[in-house]
Amino acid sequence: MLIFSEYQELGGQVRDEDVYIKLERDALKLLNTATQMFYIRNNIDEDPDQWRVKMFKLALVAQIDYTNDVGASTEYEYRRKLLRACPLGCYVCVQSEAVYGHFKKR
Repeated sequence: MLIFSEYQELGGQVRDEDVYIKLERDALKLLNTATQMFYIRNNIDEDPDQWRVKMFKLALVAQIDYTNDVGASTEYEYRRKLLRACPLGCYVCVQSEAVYGHFKKR
Protein backbone atom coordinates (compact mmCIF):
# COMPACT_ATOMS: atom_id res chain seq x y z
CA MET A 1 0.00 0.00 0.00
CA LEU A 2 2.91 2.29 0.64
CA ILE A 3 6.02 2.07 -1.50
CA PHE A 4 9.36 2.70 0.18
CA SER A 5 9.98 6.07 -1.50
CA GLU A 6 6.52 7.31 -0.48
CA TYR A 7 7.16 6.13 3.07
CA GLN A 8 10.37 8.17 3.13
CA GLU A 9 8.62 11.23 1.66
CA LEU A 10 6.08 11.03 4.50
CA GLY A 11 8.91 11.22 7.04
CA GLY A 12 9.58 7.54 7.68
CA GLN A 13 12.77 6.81 9.63
CA VAL A 14 13.69 3.30 8.38
CA ARG A 15 16.51 3.48 5.84
CA ASP A 16 16.90 -0.21 4.95
CA GLU A 17 14.29 -1.23 2.37
CA ASP A 18 14.41 -4.92 3.37
CA VAL A 19 13.63 -4.00 6.99
CA TYR A 20 10.88 -1.67 5.75
CA ILE A 21 9.21 -4.45 3.72
CA LYS A 22 8.81 -6.71 6.79
CA LEU A 23 7.67 -3.87 9.05
CA GLU A 24 5.18 -2.57 6.48
CA ARG A 25 3.64 -6.04 6.06
CA ASP A 26 3.18 -6.41 9.83
CA ALA A 27 1.91 -2.83 10.26
CA LEU A 28 -0.67 -3.40 7.51
CA LYS A 29 -2.03 -6.43 9.37
CA LEU A 30 -2.54 -4.28 12.46
CA LEU A 31 -4.07 -1.29 10.65
CA ASN A 32 -6.32 -3.45 8.50
CA THR A 33 -7.72 -5.00 11.65
CA ALA A 34 -8.17 -1.58 13.28
CA THR A 35 -9.99 -0.23 10.21
CA GLN A 36 -12.20 -3.31 9.80
CA MET A 37 -10.33 -4.18 6.59
CA PHE A 38 -11.45 -0.98 4.87
CA TYR A 39 -8.63 -1.00 2.33
CA ILE A 40 -8.93 -4.73 1.81
CA ARG A 41 -12.55 -4.16 0.74
CA ASN A 42 -11.85 -0.85 -1.04
CA ASN A 43 -9.05 0.15 -3.41
CA ILE A 44 -6.93 2.83 -1.75
CA ASP A 45 -5.97 4.27 -5.16
CA GLU A 46 -9.64 4.79 -6.02
CA ASP A 47 -10.71 6.30 -2.68
CA PRO A 48 -12.15 9.78 -3.38
CA ASP A 49 -11.48 10.84 0.24
CA GLN A 50 -7.81 11.83 -0.07
CA TRP A 51 -7.70 13.00 3.56
CA ARG A 52 -8.62 9.47 4.71
CA VAL A 53 -5.95 8.01 2.40
CA LYS A 54 -3.31 10.38 3.78
CA MET A 55 -4.28 9.66 7.41
CA PHE A 56 -4.11 5.90 6.76
CA LYS A 57 -0.68 6.25 5.19
CA LEU A 58 0.56 8.48 8.03
CA ALA A 59 -0.71 5.91 10.53
CA LEU A 60 1.19 3.25 8.59
CA VAL A 61 4.37 5.36 8.73
CA ALA A 62 3.93 5.89 12.48
CA GLN A 63 3.37 2.18 13.12
CA ILE A 64 6.39 1.17 11.02
CA ASP A 65 8.61 3.67 12.85
CA TYR A 66 7.29 2.59 16.24
CA THR A 67 7.88 -1.10 15.59
CA ASN A 68 11.34 -0.31 14.28
CA ASP A 69 12.11 1.70 17.43
CA VAL A 70 10.98 -1.03 19.83
CA GLY A 71 12.51 -3.78 17.71
CA ALA A 72 9.32 -5.83 17.44
CA SER A 73 6.63 -5.77 14.77
CA THR A 74 4.34 -8.58 15.87
CA GLU A 75 2.49 -9.24 19.13
CA TYR A 76 4.71 -12.28 19.77
CA GLU A 77 7.96 -10.34 19.22
CA TYR A 78 6.74 -7.47 21.38
CA ARG A 79 5.69 -9.70 24.29
CA ARG A 80 8.94 -11.65 24.06
CA LYS A 81 10.91 -8.38 24.30
CA LEU A 82 8.88 -7.31 27.34
CA LEU A 83 9.61 -10.54 29.19
CA ARG A 84 12.93 -9.52 30.68
CA ALA A 85 12.09 -10.02 34.33
CA CYS A 86 8.68 -10.47 35.85
CA PRO A 87 8.28 -10.96 39.61
CA LEU A 88 6.55 -14.19 40.63
CA GLY A 89 6.34 -14.35 44.41
CA CYS A 90 9.84 -14.80 45.76
CA TYR A 91 11.19 -15.83 42.36
CA VAL A 92 11.96 -13.85 39.22
CA CYS A 93 11.21 -15.22 35.78
CA VAL A 94 14.22 -14.41 33.59
CA GLN A 95 14.25 -14.62 29.81
CA SER A 96 17.14 -16.62 28.49
CA GLU A 97 17.99 -17.44 24.90
CA ALA A 98 18.96 -20.98 25.91
CA VAL A 99 16.21 -21.67 28.44
CA TYR A 100 13.08 -19.57 27.91
CA GLY A 101 11.59 -18.53 31.22
CA HIS A 102 13.84 -20.33 33.72
CA PHE A 103 13.57 -19.26 37.34
CA LYS A 104 16.19 -18.01 39.75
CA LYS A 105 15.96 -17.02 43.40
CA ARG A 106 15.84 -13.26 44.12
